[in-house]
Amino acid sequence: MRTQALTGRQPELAAVEMFLDERGPGALLLEGETGIGKTSVWDVGVEAARERGMVVLAARPAGAEVRLSFAGLADLLGHLPASAYASLPPPQRRAIDAALLRADAPGGLTDSRAVGQAVVGVLRTVASDGPIVVAIDDLQWLDPPSGRALTFALRRLVDDRISLLATARMDVRDAPPFGLDRVLRDGCLRRVRIGPLSQGAVHELLRARLRLNLSRPALLRLHERTGGNPFFALEIGRLLEGRIEATHDLPLPNSLRELVHERLAPLPPATRRVLLAAAALSKPRLSLLGRTAPADLRPAVESGIVKLEGDALVFSHPLLAFVLYEETPSVERRRVHARLARVIRDPEERARHLALATLRADERVATELERAAQRASARGAPEAAAELVRLARRLTPGSNVERLLAEAEYTFESGDTSRARTLMEEAVDLLGAGPRRAHALARLAWLRGGWGDDPHGALALLDGAVEQAAGDLAVQAEVFECLTWQSHLVGRHDAAARHARLGAAAAA
Repeated sequence: MRTQALTGRQPELAAVEMFLDERGPGALLLEGETGIGKTSVWDVGVEAARERGMVVLAARPAGAEVRLSFAGLADLLGHLPASAYASLPPPQRRAIDAALLRADAPGGLTDSRAVGQAVVGVLRTVASDGPIVVAIDDLQWLDPPSGRALTFALRRLVDDRISLLATARMDVRDAPPFGLDRVLRDGCLRRVRIGPLSQGAVHELLRARLRLNLSRPALLRLHERTGGNPFFALEIGRLLEGRIEATHDLPLPNSLRELVHERLAPLPPATRRVLLAAAALSKPRLSLLGRTAPADLRPAVESGIVKLEGDALVFSHPLLAFVLYEETPSVERRRVHARLARVIRDPEERARHLALATLRADERVATELERAAQRASARGAPEAAAELVRLARRLTPGSNVERLLAEAEYTFESGDTSRARTLMEEAVDLLGAGPRRAHALARLAWLRGGWGDDPHGALALLDGAVEQAAGDLAVQAEVFECLTWQSHLVGRHDAAARHARLGAAAAA
């Protein structure tokens, strides 16, 4: 590997080189703040893995994709040949095909365990021909369904030649994304902190990349302002080009937002319009941006704001897309989302664009969002489902307690029990006496007692719930089941046995 490829990063590159030479199993996590150079080290590592003849399965998830179910898994596995899937049992093959949008989910539901087992099988098949590197840039943006499938596989691939090379935007005190420190065996996860560059390294970086040779006082001030962050240093360096005489007081923006704004300001209006549409997309593609997009984007490409990789458009840093989007007036953003909703085919993403294009309550759009949420849930993506149904509630004329209940359920399934409890409490307050309120009371009791620390409060909630469930045996069975467990938790074992008998009778 060319350890001189990056200025000031020889120790980090040496760690990557040592990791790749071991050829798995194991994981190397490159962590640090935004713009610190994690991706640059990762890029060199990916190139080095390919030079060693290793199979590289790469994904670069973005913040906009975090709610798109299995988007990351599709990037990792979508380009593998059919032979990689040939030995999968039919249930796993159907599940992975549904997750990768190659087929509809059997019965409308995707079995997350079957997807995980399929990932295990596919990776083992590929690894039988040589070592694999699963390379993920910005692991924190990997969508949760993909993350669960990947960690499911990593727990089981403990003796295979499979390595994980990932970056993560995180503080030194943060736990690794997806609980990697718990998923992998002791000693199998290495964490390399990508720290700030030294003053000398920043000086060399500016000279090599921009041919910019600052005076020592100017360099010291620039290093202090940027904290040794190479991305910030390069952005400031670009602004300093041609006006070195002003570097004694560094007349530069004091925040990254202002810095990015100045970087974007010279772009022609047509270029900014195309970039806005790209920033609104989870995966920007030229084919979605209009026939004139290649010509309109030329100034942005020439200035290094974006690069084109075939049909894909990639911002040189996510903050460029973020600031561009946030600084655009809301009325213009809505127009962009409305246009994108007409060309996007994926139901989940289309529904989200419709929601962001709609200002006032609209039952038609709310219904489409609700259906997209159901589809996301069926595909094993409760996080996306909760977000979609939340948008549906915002656009619902009047109140809709069923959508509130749905958001509470999806939120619970995603693991956010605290917010699920808040939503369920709101639903209980809105429902009148009857089976639906009894159902909501039972769900809230589970959240307080079974998933919380207040079984006594859960029992108090259920007082009268059996009577409210009268006429609906399924809800009665649910209430009795909850009463059984909460009574057991507080030591009322006779009451628990009685509730269990009544619940079994209702269920039968």
